[in-house]
Amino acid sequence: MTLDELQAHIVSGKVTYGIRRPAPRLRCADGFTLSVQASTLHYCFPRTETGPYTEVELGYPTSVVPEFMEYAEDTLHPTETVYSHVPINLVLDAINNHRGVAP
Repeated sequence: MTLDELQAHIVSGKVTYGIRRPAPRLRCADGFTLSVQASTLHYCFPRTETGPYTEVELGYPTSVVPEFMEYAEDTLHPTETVYSHVPINLVLDAINNHRGVAP
């Protein structure tokens, strides 16, 4: 996955009344999944509906990603929490470490 593809995925949710619906969960080729979101309602930067984003909100990864832990709201339950202001390049690296997005 490229940075441009990740940015496009984040803004893929339909906008209704000026608010974008969540993007679908990302599923990687090895089965790993996570939610990657950014908008005026998420822990991201910039906090807009259009980006481009340098920090995003993650949620509920299916396995622990050690590089994300410093951004976790609940470090005791790393697969059941939200991660705020995660650098987008760190997210991109994790996706590609899981063999990219599933076809």
